[in-house]
Amino acid sequence: MIFATLAQLFALLIDLVTCIWRADREKDVEIFLLRRQLAILQRTQPRPPRLTRWERLGLAVLAAKLSRLSAHGRQRLRESLLLWKPETVLGWHRALVRRKWTFHHRRAPGRPPITTELEQLILRLAAENPRWGYSRLQGEHALR
Repeated sequence: MIFATLAQLFALLIDLVTCIWRADREKDVEIFLLRRQLAILQRTQPRPPRLTRWERLGLAVLAAKLSRLSAHGRQRLRESLLLWKPETVLGWHRALVRRKWTFHHRRAPGRPPITTELEQLILRLAAENPRWGYSRLQGEHALR
């Protein structure tokens, strides 16, 4: 009994010392992460709470930032994330980054535009050679 009390007192003392030495920015991110989890728990939805995409995004960004700020990132996440495993939240972050960097921009539909110089050349060739068809004009363009 007395040993357990001394162990808890010693753990509290270590927590206080490490809390004083931590950077303010790290503390702020951890507090904000804990508040987001509390806000999710306080919703009136069935348990376990279903997360929206934006809630996952917020938690993932905060968890990644906390793991980068802290010297022992995974350990700090294990202490701060109470509802999900750190691997789960960091997996959300990896999926977010993967989605951002694999987005392909689509080209505009239709034929790509040609320069006005090329258009004038084609029109001049067609006017100078009225018996040439499309294939011949295309072949002349390929030669130039």
